[in-house]
Amino acid sequence: MRILSLILLFLVASFGARAETYPAADGTRDPQRILTVYSTLDEFVSRPLIEGFQREFPDVTVVYEEFQSLDIYERVIRETDEGDKTADLVISSAMDLQVKLVNDGYAQPVPGIDVDHWPDWATWRRSAFGLTFEPSVIVYHKPSFEGRDVPRNRADLIALLKSSEAELYGRIATYDVERAGLGFLFLARDREHNRDIWELVSAFGASGVKLYSNSSAILDRVADGRFALGYNILGSYDDCPAGLFCPAILNAGKSSKTQPFFSVS
Repeated sequence: MRILSLILLFLVASFGARAETYPAADGTRDPQRILTVYSTLDEFVSRPLIEGFQREFPDVTVVYEEFQSLDIYERVIRETDEGDKTADLVISSAMDLQVKLVNDGYAQPVPGIDVDHWPDWATWRRSAFGLTFEPSVIVYHKPSFEGRDVPRNRADLIALLKSSEAELYGRIATYDVERAGLGFLFLARDREHNRDIWELVSAFGASGVKLYSNSSAILDRVADGRFALGYNILGSYDDCPAGLFCPAILNAGKSSKTQPFFSVS
């Protein structure tokens, strides 16, 4: 069985499959010196990381392919089981799926990494590694909430959705749990910590909730006022577009631009 090294990142999911090739910096064209990466992280966000890697290893070509987290999980299993070439490195926001790949034998330990001083949550069997720690939060469109209180917990949010159903109808967005592994993970965590989560889900449905497979599409629409609110958005969006009240990473220092709405995980 072909197995791959697996790195787990808690990062925003991305749009469908897209591939970019970064030729070796020194001009090497050795087919044995190609690093294939499957990732949910937007390529433009990963570009500095790739360029830094190639400064250290100028003879390595990097093939970077973007997928949804569920697509990555299924593709790794299918390619490996069929004996086809698969990724050398996987970067995904769906940590539960990443850990399952490790547990099911689709990843191999990475030698030479000192993880003895890492937090327990940040590494699994020396095959999966968590390199960020981000809250999920709510973002909202500031002009849409002028003159009204912003809900600070789920009960307040449920009350808002029920009292303003007509006004907010079609202007609420969250992850599509069928397409986005991270969205499914967030919903599972919500269910663990909130016994009224299905009342919130019902209120979302009555409000005509819009479902997306990535955070960036929701943020764009909240920023320009098409949506009033986005639920379960990753909290790493510190540079907010105009008109958007969005979260900084919690416990990472104060920001003059942003602050959390509230954490939901």
